[in-house]
Amino acid sequence: MKILGLDQNLGFNKKFKKVLLIKKPNHQNSNLALKSILEFFSNQIPKTISPILEDDLINLKSKLDIDLVIALGGDGTILHISHLFKNIPCPPILGFNFGTIGFLLPFPPIDYCNVIIKVLSGQINTEKRMRLNCSLLTNQNQPHSNSLLQLGAINEIHLHRSKCPHPIAINISIQEKLLTQALTDGLIIATPTGSTAYSCSAGGPILYPNMQNIVMTPICPQSLSFRPVVLPSDLKIKLTLDPSSRSTAELAIDGIPIKTIHPNQSIEIYRSNHPIQLFSPCSESSVNDSWINDLNLMLNFNKTYQPKLSNPPKT
Repeated sequence: MKILGLDQNLGFNKKFKKVLLIKKPNHQNSNLALKSILEFFSNQIPKTISPILEDDLINLKSKLDIDLVIALGGDGTILHISHLFKNIPCPPILGFNFGTIGFLLPFPPIDYCNVIIKVLSGQINTEKRMRLNCSLLTNQNQPHSNSLLQLGAINEIHLHRSKCPHPIAINISIQEKLLTQALTDGLIIATPTGSTAYSCSAGGPILYPNMQNIVMTPICPQSLSFRPVVLPSDLKIKLTLDPSSRSTAELAIDGIPIKTIHPNQSIEIYRSNHPIQLFSPCSESSVNDSWINDLNLMLNFNKTYQPKLSNPPKT
């Protein structure tokens, strides 16, 4: 296999020793790519750099031993990787898009061996994306001691009414001061990355990806004046299910149901100390161009949809 730009004297970054490969499950093209990349590592990469698969994580002393993650999938694959490294630093992620949209996987599934070479030799930069933490609070308003209840999100944290037909009453506090009580179907707390996901569908604003802000977006509130709110990311948000709520609520992290929240229970949401790093083909000066292209090509931003005529006029 001939690798463009591969020099036998090319110096690889010594910090890369263990490389985790994660692919989209039950996907033929990502399966083939994984096989090719493993062969590439075996034949072309120094033995000091070891590729490992997700099933091998159980044999590691610590996930902190991982120096690089190569993702073969869609945005959901990146969310999965983020959850694998919740509450701890996440290794930089090199994403090849085998999904539908691929906001977080900027590299096409071609020529991946040359891209890997550039990453290992330090020729491609990373960009940081904020993550959120979520803690279930005890009755004394202290974070729960159970580490399973210390959760992290790259897109959004979502409290919703689940299967109940009635709205839920959520008391929203910022820095321990009550902002309002929301009677609503749910509430989304999103990162700038998540501002183009569920929050966007619910009417929230789109944020520039490297902004240090949090979006709070209500879902079908019973008030015309409750609009989405943009907050500084260094504030803590506490959500309490009011005792007057007629049902429990469901807590979801990046679209995954996590836990049932009962009346009088609270969760606290705050910025994580461990953002994720994504390798990007863009230089710092071209990030703006890339973001604009993503909005137009992936979201069809402000595109006018013309209705199809059942009987188009003859020309």
